[in-house]
Amino acid sequence: IHYKHWSQYANPFDGFIYFSRVSGRGKVMLDGDFIRLNTFENDDECRSVVSINVIAGGPLTVADLYQTAGIRVKFYQNRDLLALMDDGFVGKPKSNDPLSEDSQIWSGEMTNGDMILAVFNRHAVQKVFTVNVKDFCTFTPKTVRDIWEHKNITVRDEYTVSVPAHGCVVYRLAK
Repeated sequence: IHYKHWSQYANPFDGFIYFSRVSGRGKVMLDGDFIRLNTFENDDECRSVVSINVIAGGPLTVADLYQTAGIRVKFYQNRDLLALMDDGFVGKPKSNDPLSEDSQIWSGEMTNGDMILAVFNRHAVQKVFTVNVKDFCTFTPKTVRDIWEHKNITVRDEYTVSVPAHGCVVYRLAK
């Protein structure tokens, strides 16, 4: 729901989608608010909340204490994802409408020309997404790296991914 008063959206993800139209390198930096991983249901939700903040070009604003984060502190320490922050990466959703299914598919270009593709599942059940690389990438990737699994996957023209409820996948497509 888009409200006429502050906060215009009831959750950070909707805000990231809607306000992505004004974000970008050298533009507005979106801020999804503080993150407390101990408040999330499972690891998929933890990966998703950390990923959307980074993919939208915002900061990782950690509000967990070490003892409350526990083993989930690892989600803040994903070196492949943190490399996007070091790069100044800012992604954009395929749609700026939070009600559109395409608002769950984000992409953007790193300074070295590599492309990032992130697919988020905002639904309460597992969902299958199909993404054509040519829809957001102008080159044929040499390698594709799954940022959360820390491994390279097969290069394809199209990816059909099964994303768990409230989860995500994030790929780096290298030139």
